[in-house]
Amino acid sequence: MTQQVEQSVCDCKVGKVVSQFGDESFHQDLVDWWTMEGGGKSTRQMAVEINQAYLRAELRDSGYRPLEGEVENIYQLLTGGEVSEGMRTQTRNRLEWHDIDVDALEKEFVSHQTVYRHLTDCLDESYPEDTREPAEQLSDSRDRMFTLASRCEQVTENDLSRLSKNDLLAIDEFDVTVEIAVTCHDCGTRYELGRLLELQGCDCKTD
Repeated sequence: MTQQVEQSVCDCKVGKVVSQFGDESFHQDLVDWWTMEGGGKSTRQMAVEINQAYLRAELRDSGYRPLEGEVENIYQLLTGGEVSEGMRTQTRNRLEWHDIDVDALEKEFVSHQTVYRHLTDCLDESYPEDTREPAEQLSDSRDRMFTLASRCEQVTENDLSRLSKNDLLAIDEFDVTVEIAVTCHDCGTRYELGRLLELQGCDCKTD
């Protein structure tokens, strides 16, 4: 059973950010989410939880009373890879009108790597063993990696379209394709990601 987290935890970035929205029990929530039987939340999901809680506190401190779901929407508009520059700028202007320093706000957002270090270094937790069936683990990882590739394609397409529209890039119609390749250090063979997952390893290891 996970040991209960002490009230005063650490002075890492996660510890400092959590202390700013005044809920020290959040550290225990992080541990519970990470070690939940059957699979809890990923460090990426926990980073979003922390950042949204911090954003909610900053909005309220400024006198902004967000409606239900508004914090999540604002966070997505500030950080989402598929959000247009116009929508992002509009969101920043709305927050600045409420005397919120958006640059300072965004500097306080934590990454999933920071959350991982907080869990392992500050809270002395270890990554829980994945007890799912191998096929389910492979499928989940494949979906996650290809979702990130698709998001990268969308972000790239949005930025190229903006540059083209502003006459900063000489191209009209185009397609963006992100291909993930993996090269084995032992034999030098290069695989397309989907093929490597299909083979479940490099030929030099599976022969």
